[in-house]
Amino acid sequence: MNASNPTVGLEQGDGASQRNLLRHAALCDSASRQEFYLTHPVVCNTLQIATAPVREVYQAVLQIIIHRTPGTPFIGDFRLGKTETISVVRTELQHTFPKLPSAVLIARAHDKPSEKAFFGDVLLDFKHGESQSGSAADRRIRLLRLVTSAAASLGSDRYIFFVDEGQNWGIQEYVWIRDVTNELKERGVYCTVIVFAHSELETLRDTVIATKRTDLLGRFFLTPRAFRGLNNVTELRDIMAAFDNPDRHEYPKGSGVCMTEFFLPLAYEHGWRLGDQAENLWRTFQVVAAGRGRDAENIGMQWVMSAIRAVLFAAMETDCAGLVVDREIWTAAVQASEYESSLQ
Repeated sequence: MNASNPTVGLEQGDGASQRNLLRHAALCDSASRQEFYLTHPVVCNTLQIATAPVREVYQAVLQIIIHRTPGTPFIGDFRLGKTETISVVRTELQHTFPKLPSAVLIARAHDKPSEKAFFGDVLLDFKHGESQSGSAADRRIRLLRLVTSAAASLGSDRYIFFVDEGQNWGIQEYVWIRDVTNELKERGVYCTVIVFAHSELETLRDTVIATKRTDLLGRFFLTPRAFRGLNNVTELRDIMAAFDNPDRHEYPKGSGVCMTEFFLPLAYEHGWRLGDQAENLWRTFQVVAAGRGRDAENIGMQWVMSAIRAVLFAAMETDCAGLVVDREIWTAAVQASEYESSLQ
């Protein structure tokens, strides 16, 4: 097999044969396995799991879209996985509403906000080649054309803007995005703006209310929704069990090799499952939180995934039929996740 391309030669044969060849390459062929390891979603920290909080957000977004709500904010603490949630939700929406275009705007803070910089930032998020050239009006027109073209190409009269780090915008930036959605409406495209932000956004919302900016309140801030982390071992177990199930996550694609089996093939073959270890990880989070006089709650995916990755990497060294991951490994994994620093 060509070590520089583990899938070379797999085009021929039936599905079962290709699956077996991929399994062998991923689990038994050292050169191919090393290549798959370097691009593995766990190693690259790109694995996206639909957690209970993410599913809650998705259901809320569905209702927002169905009822054509102009906008709403999701507010949560830092490192709860808001960016990943946006990505997962957009992916699912593509299956549910394949003709509904959307984009992600990253709200950037500027010492001196300007309309020119604002539309340059937005065009940058669209990866537009002329994001930094022209006047504010030029940039706004480019954005309008981008959105209307995207909607027209799908035969849609709708467009969804997801705004990440929405606490970085002030009232003026929300006025500019309001004006854009108004112009798009005149062109036959109705927009929904869904904002994900840290709790600092609540201060801005209070200002909007105090200054009676009902135009902004009704458009973007009327019904804040909480975005949370994991609150119990059951939710954690669901995430960890996803590593054990190739129907939920497999790599390489088409191999039937789940996340756990890839890293611990011997242990997995003999019945070891990451999902069965949820109590150990949750207990470790509890111990760390208790050391800070806190309860283990609202745990962000960044800390969970970091801890799981650390455990898998450590356990690889002793992969065997009777694998036991001791308390020291769980403790070291949670410490490496920097969860404790979030409790200060």
